[in-house]
Amino acid sequence: MSLDDTDTDGTGTIYRVKILVWRRNIDQYVQMIDDERKWSADIFSGSRAKSVTRVRSPENPKSSRRPPGELPTTLFNHNWLEDADDDYCQITLDVSKEDFPWIEFTPEQRQEADIM
Repeated sequence: MSLDDTDTDGTGTIYRVKILVWRRNIDQYVQMIDDERKWSADIFSGSRAKSVTRVRSPENPKSSRRPPGELPTTLFNHNWLEDADDDYCQITLDVSKEDFPWIEFTPEQRQEADIM
């Protein structure tokens, strides 16, 4: 995750998350991880760093961070990968041919599991 300058308002620090154009959109998954601290506040120690609000938006600036090598195809933005040069993908990125199953789930599944 790449963070832009912070804003502060009356409630504290807010990070605006930069967009990694090469990465598959995982915003809802990352948000669920951020929200876990709120849902399960009783299991987190008070001595740890406090959670900070992160704003993810298509209007946020794009990151210049390059993708790491050897990631599976599933973790890339499909359109970005199609537009990328084949040599770049094969030599520089060394995109993994290994199968990486992507599990689709929604925040509602997390809430349903809490009820059970």
